[in-house]
Amino acid sequence: MGKYDMPSTLSDQKCSEERRDNKDFRTRSGRAKVRKYANRQAFQDRRKPWTTTNGATCSPNHFDTAVDDPTFSISSESNTSRTELKNCTIQAGEPSLWLSGSSVWTEDQLKNSIDELLSNQEASSVHIKTILGSTEQSRNWCELPSSCYNAAILYASMTTNIAMLRFFLQHGASPKAADCEQRTALHYAASSSAVAAADCIISLREYGAEINPWDKLGVATPLICAAAAGNADAVKVLLHAGADVNAGLADPKYPDSSTPLVWAVRARSAPCAIHLLEAGAAVNSPQAYSEAPIHVAATQGDTDLMELLLQKKADIRVLFGRERMSALHLAAERGNSGCIHLLLNAKADCNTVNFRGQTPLHLATLSQSVESVAALLEAGARHDICDNELKSPLHSAIIKTSRSTDIVHLLITAGADINGRDNFGCTPLHLAAINENSKAATVLVQAGADLSAKTKGGVSALDFLVRRTPDVLATIPRRLDSAVIVADHDPLDPDCELHLDFNVIVPGGDQQRLGETGFLITLVAAGQRHILQHPIIRAFLHLKWFKIRSLFIVSLLFHAVFVLSLSANILSIYVVHRNRNCSVANNQQPPLNNESDVMWDSTHCLYPQWPLWLQDAFKYLNLAFGALSLGKEFFQLLQTPSEYVRSSENYIQCFLIIGVVAINLPKNLNHGDWQQHMAAIIIVVAWMELMMHVGRFPVFGLYVQMFTTVAANIAKFLTAYMSLIIGFSLGLSVLYPETKSLALLPYSLVTTVVMMTGELEYSKYFYDDGYRPIYPITTLVVFLAFLLFVVVVLMNLLVGLAVSDIQGLRKSAGLDRLVRQTRLIARMESIVFSPWLNQLPCWFDTRARKFIQRKILVVPPTHHRLYTVRPNDPRDNRFPPDIKDNILKILLAKPHKKSYRELHRSNTNQSAPLTEELFDELMQNVHRLCHNCVSQIVLMNSSVENRLSKLENQWISTKKQLDTLIGILTERPLPSGPSPGGQQRNANSPGLSSHNF
Repeated sequence: MGKYDMPSTLSDQKCSEERRDNKDFRTRSGRAKVRKYANRQAFQDRRKPWTTTNGATCSPNHFDTAVDDPTFSISSESNTSRTELKNCTIQAGEPSLWLSGSSVWTEDQLKNSIDELLSNQEASSVHIKTILGSTEQSRNWCELPSSCYNAAILYASMTTNIAMLRFFLQHGASPKAADCEQRTALHYAASSSAVAAADCIISLREYGAEINPWDKLGVATPLICAAAAGNADAVKVLLHAGADVNAGLADPKYPDSSTPLVWAVRARSAPCAIHLLEAGAAVNSPQAYSEAPIHVAATQGDTDLMELLLQKKADIRVLFGRERMSALHLAAERGNSGCIHLLLNAKADCNTVNFRGQTPLHLATLSQSVESVAALLEAGARHDICDNELKSPLHSAIIKTSRSTDIVHLLITAGADINGRDNFGCTPLHLAAINENSKAATVLVQAGADLSAKTKGGVSALDFLVRRTPDVLATIPRRLDSAVIVADHDPLDPDCELHLDFNVIVPGGDQQRLGETGFLITLVAAGQRHILQHPIIRAFLHLKWFKIRSLFIVSLLFHAVFVLSLSANILSIYVVHRNRNCSVANNQQPPLNNESDVMWDSTHCLYPQWPLWLQDAFKYLNLAFGALSLGKEFFQLLQTPSEYVRSSENYIQCFLIIGVVAINLPKNLNHGDWQQHMAAIIIVVAWMELMMHVGRFPVFGLYVQMFTTVAANIAKFLTAYMSLIIGFSLGLSVLYPETKSLALLPYSLVTTVVMMTGELEYSKYFYDDGYRPIYPITTLVVFLAFLLFVVVVLMNLLVGLAVSDIQGLRKSAGLDRLVRQTRLIARMESIVFSPWLNQLPCWFDTRARKFIQRKILVVPPTHHRLYTVRPNDPRDNRFPPDIKDNILKILLAKPHKKSYRELHRSNTNQSAPLTEELFDELMQNVHRLCHNCVSQIVLMNSSVENRLSKLENQWISTKKQLDTLIGILTERPLPSGPSPGGQQRNANSPGLSSHNF
């Protein structure tokens, strides 16, 4: 018994259940007119009363069913446009097998429409359904009232029950019967994929059914239903009967409809499409941006239908929808590489853009289809086209999937810009780090992506890597190792030549606009300063320093002249000028107002009189350098406002500029001596600033850093113990109320600090007559506590802290020197490559400025330059020996391949013919070897000659010393006193002296 079968006779119990069910069914049918059922259980209740003629030969599991949504579009039909039957045979008289995923309407929708027709009848709908599903055919069908014939026709067409259909047609039922949505019996029959559907269509046509009716909403005709169901026999019958093969083609009456060919392609039914095309179906739509069959085939990836449509001259240029998608766009969006190959072979434009500015390559990378991307690149797709958000295909490829790495490899190999920026300033490396795609980020770093590139928010790619994908940081040293290239000879050979490619540090070609130290400064800012110790970076900084040190020396000289002119001007105004009293000493003695004027008396003149022109020269020179310093500070503020505000040295420089103005103002005696105080402070600060500037020099940087570090720690130290110092200073003030140096708090505090250095003056404060303590016992206790806690404990702690800081600085001296050197070079580069200089060429000659910019570049932007180094040759002094040794260690640590030219030639076939090119190359190698040998011999000869000449000079000098010594010994007088044979000794003294010597 089938799913919907019921027995023909019912007992009394069954009859009562039937009446109860009938009441419930009518209630549900009335509610259906108002709303749809909210859950699946309601639909199951609607289906319970239905019966079928015969048991179904397939269960629902025998075929794959797609979603029951009757609305079809390209976005929802790509993978569910047809249902595949499995292990199921369709025979005449069997119920319809519904392909709900590709049919215009689902089986449930059609059954619900029949329910609505039956709910309006006076007879019990359950009884009517029992009659329609009865196995007793004509005897039970006669019991059906004539008002239910339309529903019977629709039910028979839906189930492809030919006997029932002919029975009711013969008894006067209308072949034009339709439901509330004006779907006719022909729609119902054509919506089935059963073979018997064609016979139902023929029977309806025999009784005068209309061949091209539209439903109420203008969605489909019977031919469209047959094509959507993939029923080739039904399509053939309808076409033979005169159905409109292009129904819905640019018809303003039915704007939401699609042609039968489009529905056939959606159903993936090649036989239906062939019948429609043979009947003259249009493969192209005259309406702009409408859905064409080729769009559906491209979306679904149906290569058979795509090939069929292309053979029928389908237009590959037509665009679909508001997004203006071509067939190639749609195929690339779904990663349908087969369709992409067919469209490219048909000369489809692989660089056309859609509404968002995306090319097919953009969409192929988003779909993560390696085959599609490879096909498009091979066909000439441009990888440098950006969409409306300035995203390149490489940006689109960086997503968090396993296949994105392969696509990134393909795009980089094809030459894609790995440092392109989108609307937000993000490079592909930014997106890889944000998406935590470590593999893609590793590929980009190894390919030379700019780690210093910053977004519009000022966040560098390296910052994202440190926070989101720290495992990628290990790739940076490997990328730097790749800069070492073997040019000639084996690495252990004395004549080995290596090439250093610094493009790994300076990616891109923006050196002349941005400078070359962006990557290094980014390493320091991101907390990866230890990478600066890599030999390649050290070699780069070594070359960079030699190119830029002249600018630094000029800057140092500028600051030195500024400080000297400031000092001379201050001395001229506040020291020498007040010494003019000496000039009137012989004529009139100036009155002495106070003690401070004593030193300016004519008897205390300390400075000679300076000429007025010299004093004016110092003044105007100081003002000129102050104006230049003001312009420099203003220039730096405009260039990098944020960095300028964060630098403490800039505030000191501004203070000096203000001081220059203040000390040169005319002196007003009514306003006190504030200029004198300010001049004293300014001159000290100026020389301290000069010390800091000298500390930027790599040779002196360590010592200045020691001073600043220890000074900062001492300041913290004193701040922590200031309460202790203040306590003892107040205690001493109380114990010595009559002593000026201890009674007043400011002087007492200074005196206490001086005593901390060891100047305790114990005997003065305890035994001198003017300082005897009033309270000797208490004073002795406080003084002893001060001695132990402050002088001994505190000062020893302070000394130990300073020693510890110095030791720590010496341990990290090398790295700190590299950091200082990097910052100094970056600072000088920021001035030379400032865009303000380019906008104001009147300040400086354009050609001279460009010459200086080219001069300080290590990596030229116009050509690829490699630096040669001979690590085993002591005569090569381009780099320090430690850098050369570390570079050689990098090369030896690599797994070498036999890719050197000498090794390659040694493995070639010895029987190969000696061509002219090989002979010339061989002779060049012989000449080079001979030249090297001769050079070595010449060097050896010169070295030997130098040694011999030095030995000869040494022998001459030694001989002169011997002669001098012998002469001295010969002229020395003998000691007096009688001795036998004295004359004999005197006579023989020269010989004896020489012999003894």
